[in-house]
Amino acid sequence: MNFLAHFHLAGTDPGFIIGALLGDFTKGPINSCSFHKNIAFNSLPINTIKGVRLHRAVDAAFDHHAALKKISALMPRESQRLHGIILDLFFDYVLSHHWERYCNQPLQHFAQKINQTLSDHQGYFCTKSSNFCRRLIEHQLLERYGERSLIYAIAERLGQRLGQKKLMMQSTEELWAHEKQCIPYFFEIYSEMQAIASDRRKQLLADDPRSNSTVCHKASKQNIF
Repeated sequence: MNFLAHFHLAGTDPGFIIGALLGDFTKGPINSCSFHKNIAFNSLPINTIKGVRLHRAVDAAFDHHAALKKISALMPRESQRLHGIILDLFFDYVLSHHWERYCNQPLQHFAQKINQTLSDHQGYFCTKSSNFCRRLIEHQLLERYGERSLIYAIAERLGQRLGQKKLMMQSTEELWAHEKQCIPYFFEIYSEMQAIASDRRKQLLADDPRSNSTVCHKASKQNIF
């Protein structure tokens, strides 16, 4: 799942929204030093860590979905380690084009609210997440993930970063050649992700907030543009 999908699945709570972003910028077990070292969670909404937990739960369910393997099989086997990046981008692209199916709020208005929430807390993010946040808002990315030219530009940039530009572009082209075949898989997967995210949000909101307190012991997904 890429950022538009994660923000949509996060619901309306500011903490969960911020966690949807920071899920791609935090590493290691929650409450470990590696998890907290670059982010001032004490200054962020109380549900931020729960939002990160939700992000991780959605990613785990998405990555192991049987239908996702069917889509992945349409791309070259030699590019298998790149498939996750391409599929994340593809899902935001398809979600953008079928937004009315999943949300009564226009995409532009949804994106503006997300951007405002992120902007209000941007000063508490680490350098990488803060820089990405600025790009997300400045380039209106949430509103533009439905532009195929943008998806190709992101794929090309990431391919260059990984030293796999040619293979990345070939795999992206191959997936889009099967776009119509893949859309029913998207509907199947995303409906299940909505159900999983809804159930997980309820569980997390019912948790004792003290269980998510910040603890750091002395011995203690390539982000997408």
